[in-house]
Amino acid sequence: SARNHDLGIYDSLFWHAANGLGLYSDLVKGGLHSAAHFDPIIALIALVYRLYMHAETLLVLQTVWLASGAIPLYLLAKRRLHNEWFAAIICLIYALYPGLHGVNMFDFHSLAFVVPSAMWAVYLLDTGGFKRYWFVVALLLITREDISLLNCFIGSYAILIGRTRTGLITIVVSLTYLVLIKLYAMADSGLIMDGKAAVSYAYFYAEMIPHKSEGVRGLAVTALTNPLYALQVVFKEEKLLFFLHLLLPLLALPFAAGKKLILSVYGLLFLGLATRHHVYSLHFQYSSLLFPMLFAAVPDGLRRVTDGPRVKALGLQRAPLAWTLLFGMLAATVVTTVKYGVIFPNASFKAGWNRLTRVPTPDMRERYAFVKEIAATIESDAAVSVTSAVGAHFSNRRKAYHWPNVSDADYLVLNVKNFKKDDERRLKKLCDKKQFRLVKEEHGIGFYARIDEEEAAQMRDAEKAAAPARRKPAARAKDAPKVDPALSLPATGADPATAAAATGASLTATPPTATSTPLTSAGTKSSTSKPPVSNKPPVTKKPGATASGAGVEPG
Repeated sequence: SARNHDLGIYDSLFWHAANGLGLYSDLVKGGLHSAAHFDPIIALIALVYRLYMHAETLLVLQTVWLASGAIPLYLLAKRRLHNEWFAAIICLIYALYPGLHGVNMFDFHSLAFVVPSAMWAVYLLDTGGFKRYWFVVALLLITREDISLLNCFIGSYAILIGRTRTGLITIVVSLTYLVLIKLYAMADSGLIMDGKAAVSYAYFYAEMIPHKSEGVRGLAVTALTNPLYALQVVFKEEKLLFFLHLLLPLLALPFAAGKKLILSVYGLLFLGLATRHHVYSLHFQYSSLLFPMLFAAVPDGLRRVTDGPRVKALGLQRAPLAWTLLFGMLAATVVTTVKYGVIFPNASFKAGWNRLTRVPTPDMRERYAFVKEIAATIESDAAVSVTSAVGAHFSNRRKAYHWPNVSDADYLVLNVKNFKKDDERRLKKLCDKKQFRLVKEEHGIGFYARIDEEEAAQMRDAEKAAAPARRKPAARAKDAPKVDPALSLPATGADPATAAAATGASLTATPPTATSTPLTSAGTKSSTSKPPVSNKPPVTKKPGATASGAGVEPG
């Protein structure tokens, strides 16, 4: 079953786009995805999504699209190295690459579609296929608004290789597109957004931005005025390990690629300056801004190393050295992917936040079957409020809300097993108010249905009728039977049982014992109290009888 919220969000977005409702979803802030990102490529891919409008379709599409990145990579390597085997080995390294696995296995994200497109753009620039190049540039622009910045570095590469006009147009068009989208299509014009109507990404760089409202300006000021601190952020131990895991399988050959190295600058800045751990992690989608450009630069780096003057000065032959480097890359990739990739079972790989379960347990299968049973029960036009753990199973509908947003939901499907106290209180309040009733709960998943107003009113009336009558003490005293003053006992030495009866109290008599001691009002035996003195002569009782008031304790 789905365990992350992003897949549900994108499934909802694709469902709305496929039904002609635009990039809308109740699962995102403000109902429009432009509050977070502007990625109209969703409308294009929705044409395929229409064939089977479920979250599983997105996962298959993402896998196929990422795998297709081997095509431009093969063409780049074959063109530069003039050897099909060399190109095939580089594609095998791409398939085994842990960074690729992390992007693919963590939900669905439009950012993943950058990977093949970026390599196609580089290949088409190298070969002069300008008509197809502009199509790919447009595809990159509609993938996500911030990819405009990546396009600027692609344009810079075009200028470096002598395609100045193409490079300049790429940069101008990309920046113009970014400005227009920020001003007129998105909820906040800031580059990382910090307004109330939008999703802010300032927390990605929290340690680099003194004040959240400063946004990119604060980030730039910190980097320029305090470079030593910025270097500390870049060279954090965990971040260095992250870059090592990205570069080790490639033997750092992209850094020997010459002009193509500029392609990696945007990804290095985006990941290097980030202070949120999940951004610089193999288990999330953000590395897709960097590793496709690293792979695009590998053939050039390999060629420059094997053809370099130092190699010739050492008397090394190009072909054996190239094979050695390629097999060295392959060996390093296998070692890295065994430890951090998805193909081989290991304790390190995660799909986002969650450990990957390769073989579902019987409980997981039953839980999945129960969720699918609920999904089949709910009408397609019904509104549902869901928690993240089950969200992707119910997001392909017009109205799907993220708990605790209930709005006009007809049903609640909640992962109550992991509920916090606040969530428990909210749910109890909804049930106490007769707004929802529990239909069924299994495997930690609660299925609730809304109660209509008429039925809720009847339930409240029934509860009132069945509730025991509660009288206030004053009311009981008022309704107690009146006692004739002539029959009342004197205050001094009054018989407790008779006095209690006069006030309507209930007493329980206990047989008298020689050692019985009256209880105080606090319920403890009194060591100083003495029996009340009475002027009446003692009354002799028959055996087995109980003296009135002797040994009587309050009920």
